[in-house]
Order: sequence, then structure tokens, then C-alpha cells
Amino acid sequence: MRHRHLAALLCSLPMALPVAAQIPDTFTNLKVFPTDVARGELIGSMRNFSMSLGVRCVHCHVGPADGSLQGADFASDEKETKETARKMLRMVQAINGDHLSQVGTDIEVACFTCHRGASRPSRLEDELFAAWRAGGPDSLLAGYRGLRKAYYGRAIFDFGDQTLMNAAALMGTPANGVSGTLGAVAALSLETELFPEYAPGWTQLAGALVRSGDTTAALTAIRKADELAPGNPQIQRLLQQIQGNRP
Repeated sequence: MRHRHLAALLCSLPMALPVAAQIPDTFTNLKVFPTDVARGELIGSMRNFSMSLGVRCVHCHVGPADGSLQGADFASDEKETKETARKMLRMVQAINGDHLSQVGTDIEVACFTCHRGASRPSRLEDELFAAWRAGGPDSLLAGYRGLRKAYYGRAIFDFGDQTLMNAAALMGTPANGVSGTLGAVAALSLETELFPEYAPGWTQLAGALVRSGDTTAALTAIRKADELAPGNPQIQRLLQQIQGNRP
């Protein structure tokens, strides 16, 4: 199985010697792993967790923040994140053993399936929606650019042509009123800046601009969409609607 082979490869990679030297030869207070688990296997699994979540050992274990693990108390349950990790491991075991095994697939989920290198699994559109709620359109745009600069090219977030459109859909619901519409306009304006040849982005921007009351800018946007995708029925309908509503 490809996923098992990858996990085996990750677990076989050596941990830095100064860190590994601080890990005991025997273990206590194991509640998910077998009590007789081999030291190398457990170290490999922990290293895999660290890479999958982009964290260090002290994210779950009590020890110095510098990562040296000098004097670390691995058996301690003081940190809530350790118990959360146990729950997540049991969840993974249940998904693979009780559910995926019933649908005839050899694919298995792992920590990286959801976390993708982040300690808290989250979609980019959800991060952008939260940024908008915290500080409006400017906060959303700053948040996107900051995350793109930090994480573009990594697996954590999807910076493709659909994400900003999804974020706009979250904001531009009637329940969010005018402020949500303005947030959607901001997100879709950035969408068309980053993906200028993507007709759906211009179409969605035109619709958001109509809702904001800016029919002049909406007409410019829908004409650009029509240029990119001539003859598209949805674009044609929106173009006629905007032209008919202009003063």
C-alpha cells in the first residue's frame, strides 16, 4: 500500500542524535501504542507526527521549548494536546479499521491527510472568512497575502483558483448583509488579479458588484468574462441583466 510504504519511509528516517539520546529505552503510560512497542518504532511514529503537524515534541510532551528534550517528562499527561493526540490516533484507527476496510480500498488515512503540515487542520477559505470577520476586507486581503507568502508551494493550503471564490461564497450570504458583500467583492477582486484568465472569477465578481450596487464595475467584469468564455449562457444572462439595470 502506498500510504503504508510512505509511513514506513518516514519512520525509518533517523532522528537527530541529540534529541534521540534524551528519549528513554523503555516507556510508561502508553495508552494507544502497545506497551511492548519497540523504541525505534515509537520514535519513528513520533517523528512522523511532528512532521505531519509541523510541531516539535514539546507540543504534546512536557519539556524545554528549545527542543533539546533535556529532562523531558514523556509520561506526563499534563498537556491537553497529548490527550487530544490520543483521541486523534483512535479516530484514525477507527477510520482505517472500521470504515475504509469496508469499502474495498487500500488507501489509509494518516495525520497528514488532514493536517498537511499544520498543527490545526483548516481550509484557507475558513482562515480568510475568520480574518474578514475580525477586521473586514482589508484584514482578509492581508491575511491571504501573508499566508500565501508563508505557505505557497506547501500542502497546508490550497492557493488554487477556487479558494477565493469559496471564501467569497461564505461571506456573500444574505445573513452577512452589506459587509459580507463587500468582503466578497474584495476576495473576488483578488481572485481576478491572481487568475486574470479565469472566466468564473470575473463572473462571480460581476455578481458581487451587482449586489454591492456598483453596476458600472459589474459591467466591466462581466464583459471580461464574456471575452474569456464567449457564448457561455450564464455569462450572457448576467450581462443582459446588468445592461438592463444600468441607469
